[in-house]
Amino acid sequence: MKIVILLVILLVSALLVADEPPAQTEPDNNANAQQNDAVMQAHRFFAADYFNKCWDLIDKTDRTSEDDIMMIHYAHASRAHWEAVGTPTNQAVGEWQISHVYAILNKPLEAATYAQVCLDICQKNNLEGFNLGFAYEALARAEALTGNITAAQEYIDLGKEEAGKVEEKEDREYLLSELNNIIE
Repeated sequence: MKIVILLVILLVSALLVADEPPAQTEPDNNANAQQNDAVMQAHRFFAADYFNKCWDLIDKTDRTSEDDIMMIHYAHASRAHWEAVGTPTNQAVGEWQISHVYAILNKPLEAATYAQVCLDICQKNNLEGFNLGFAYEALARAEALTGNITAAQEYIDLGKEEAGKVEEKEDREYLLSELNNIIE
């Protein structure tokens, strides 16, 4: 009987030891740093790549419904990657792109939602000029889609005020041209 009890104890002990996690070793800080750097580089790559792929679909003249879905996916994926590695400017631009995609697809609620997030990021981080101007452009576009021309015009006017702060002539003219083609 003592042998049976001893065998049971040994068996239970063996099972308990098998369920224990392996002993922890000291982390290799250099390896962790390299891994973190690689992850950050991947985030930067995909943030920019998906932004550009989305923009290619925005510019595509014969977009299919599948392209429209991918355009939404690319915009959101780009923004998610910017959250990991981007500046507030990158994040605001990402929100603007999402809003722009939804405006193109005639989805005013979604367009307004992401335009407001873009504006919030700009205001929280004191982003002015080009970025804030485009936040107002996105809000104006969303309001125009709902037929609220008065609100759209108010945002256009705010955007034009911000355009006056843009030093680069080409950037200022681009912002103004976008603001001027919302209400036609």
